[in-house]
Amino acid sequence: MVSKNYEVVPLNSTQANCKDVGLDFFATEHEGTIDYNKRAKKELLPVCASCAIKSACLEWALENNEGHGVWGGMTPTQRRELQRRGVRTVAS
Repeated sequence: MVSKNYEVVPLNSTQANCKDVGLDFFATEHEGTIDYNKRAKKELLPVCASCAIKSACLEWALENNEGHGVWGGMTPTQRRELQRRGVRTVAS
């Protein structure tokens, strides 16, 4: 989970799998490109796969319209698709 507003994210939790991963790991340049999507699938999303706060993280991103970075195991493109379908919260 990374954001321009990282310091104010209430999910900066000791339970998060990404807590010890540097912010550079989740760099958001080139989001939406084929290369970014390949990297997300191979490197970024697996960090979230078994995370204890994955649902809460995704819910925060949806509620706050977070447009950048991987949150709760989803890329910005995936989150926009959820929002397009009217999903605002996720089941735990």
